[in-house]
Amino acid sequence: MRKQDKYTDDFKAGIVRLVKEQGKTYKQIQQDYDVGLSAVGRWVRDAGEIKVEENGTTKIITTAQYKKVLADKVALQEEVDILKKPLPSSCLTQTKSKGHSGT
Repeated sequence: MRKQDKYTDDFKAGIVRLVKEQGKTYKQIQQDYDVGLSAVGRWVRDAGEIKVEENGTTKIITTAQYKKVLADKVALQEEVDILKKPLPSSCLTQTKSKGHSGT
């Protein structure tokens, strides 16, 4: 089993271009660049495009960007849920003003 290599985003994008623009097969990429078939498939899938409509305009984002947005949404929702929880009564203190008159 080969140790998992770290590939740069530029390298991954180049591999995706070879598949999409030049029609190279995953097997050709594996042989030419010593990259796993599943990695190539994942990179191509993550580079897929999604149309997003926002305020009457259409933007195109990659599947990877969409997954990041969803992960961020989940994290933010967890924070909101935590902030909505009431504080324990032991954390609430009542301050009294000493020596101040209401005049």
